[in-house]
Amino acid sequence: MHKALVEGDGEVVHFLGKLDLESRPVVEDNGLMTPLHRAAVDGDGGVITEIASSESLAKLTSNDETALILAVKNSQIDAFKILMEETKRHNLEHLFSATDKEGNSILHLAALNKLIV
Repeated sequence: MHKALVEGDGEVVHFLGKLDLESRPVVEDNGLMTPLHRAAVDGDGGVITEIASSESLAKLTSNDETALILAVKNSQIDAFKILMEETKRHNLEHLFSATDKEGNSILHLAALNKLIV
């Protein structure tokens, strides 16, 4: 799925997204980024909706970033909103207070990026 996301092959991503999310392992790249992390960085809400699972939402990158943190760091507001809904749907609200390696939460990052006033 990583390759399909990077190459923008929506058809393959859609097909792979239809597989049973909770029984499929979450694959990471060298930076420990999962396809969900990549979709958060790219702001691809459709992919996020298709591939979000309890495991992928809780996964951390090598910099201790969740998909929520990555969406805010990259000013992907629509993706962030979808990730919030998916996080609530999977009863993972504790991720809203997660911090990256630098100690930044999504609230800190939103303020730093002037996403809130």
